[in-house]
Amino acid sequence: MVNHAVLCPHCHAGERVRKHGVRGSKARYFCAACARAFTLDPTPRGLSPEKERLILNALKEGISYSAITRTFNCSFSTVYALLKKP
Repeated sequence: MVNHAVLCPHCHAGERVRKHGVRGSKARYFCAACARAFTLDPTPRGLSPEKERLILNALKEGISYSAITRTFNCSFSTVYALLKKP
């Protein structure tokens, strides 16, 4: 078994980092030195600027909210938030 040294991204301590469960399919770690939990390679949340632009164009074309949510695989609240975004 190979042990990889995991360094805390906040305080850069490595000695006091331990496993802290999973989120989705990614391992979580806990640093006892700074008392913070973290994921090594987090998955970014939110829409890409390109997808936002496509959704806004679909709204301008008059496509229904439900059709947009099915097409772009996002929630109704996401589409509505983009519409209300300044």
